[in-house]
Amino acid sequence: PIQTDGEVFRRKYDISQNVKTLGLFFGSRHGEFWAIKEIFLNTVRILQVQYPNMHLIVPTLPHLESDVHHALSSIDCPVTIFSDPSQKWQSFAAMD
Repeated sequence: PIQTDGEVFRRKYDISQNVKTLGLFFGSRHGEFWAIKEIFLNTVRILQVQYPNMHLIVPTLPHLESDVHHALSSIDCPVTIFSDPSQKWQSFAAMD
């Protein structure tokens, strides 16, 4: 069978086909990141109750990657964070 881009992305980053994936988009500027960070973290915590096997997929930009890693270190679920623009469209296809 033909593999979709989402399946390729999931295999590359070892994300099971059996888990729900959620994409988080923190924006491209530091101000956006700091303005929405706590809202996103609280939303993820709420969703974890409904989807305990959830996996976060977080495309970001190189200048925000460290901040994103630090913010999501308090979340108790698998997270894939990347700043490689060539993976962006494949990641979108892998998100539920």
